[in-house]
Amino acid sequence: MTSVGMVFLIFAIGQLGYGPTALYASMSLILLVSIVMWKLDLYHGIAKNVFFLVLVLPYPTHLLSNWLTPSIVGSGEGNIDEAKIVLAKESHYQKIILTEELGGNPEFPDMPEHILYLDGFVQFNSFDEQYYHACLSDIALSASRHSNHQVKKALVIGGGDGLAARNLLSHPSMDSVTVVERDRILLDLAGADSRLRMYNRDAFKNKKLTTIAEDPFHWIRTNQEVFDLIVVDLPAPHNAALARHYSAEFY
Repeated sequence: MTSVGMVFLIFAIGQLGYGPTALYASMSLILLVSIVMWKLDLYHGIAKNVFFLVLVLPYPTHLLSNWLTPSIVGSGEGNIDEAKIVLAKESHYQKIILTEELGGNPEFPDMPEHILYLDGFVQFNSFDEQYYHACLSDIALSASRHSNHQVKKALVIGGGDGLAARNLLSHPSMDSVTVVERDRILLDLAGADSRLRMYNRDAFKNKKLTTIAEDPFHWIRTNQEVFDLIVVDLPAPHNAALARHYSAEFY
């Protein structure tokens, strides 16, 4: 029974997203409990009222969670209590939040600081993301040149914000970059939102870039293409779906 439940949850999360899956799973369990209670004739006195509250609670809680999304971000690594939320979107996979604030960097107090959160965890900070993505992409390209291995075709696993692709595309020797990102909504936002486009330098309009909205774990199993360089730019493995990409099997 436990195995069946786990298979259902894993399948449902991919199709419905975390919020709806939690809603349907909780309501299914409540329905099961109600049948057992009815069979055992346990509906007496206060049990009726308590059970009614438990039965109707999941749905309004789910609606309230969606309503609060623009003002509350999950408990991740970031602290956005005093930041202005300029973008809030929930996909099948995650909550996408972009914040803006002034004075976050004492060296540039008048420059807006943008932070992208995925499920409450920082994906990038506009003040220092260049260093991270330089280490991720440019150092690998520099090392390949010194080893007489020219990179013309690169693959980015994850990287739905387009920042790793931006660095790769800035090198004239690059012929093509493929980004495999499971979240189509994140890809669309990164290609449409003016702030994200400013940081990725309109990478999604570059003819050398190809985007594939598919789970990298499944895509990598069936793909037959050969790449000169593979860059893995994934969020922290704070759930089972992401943890698979940090396994020996995936690499």
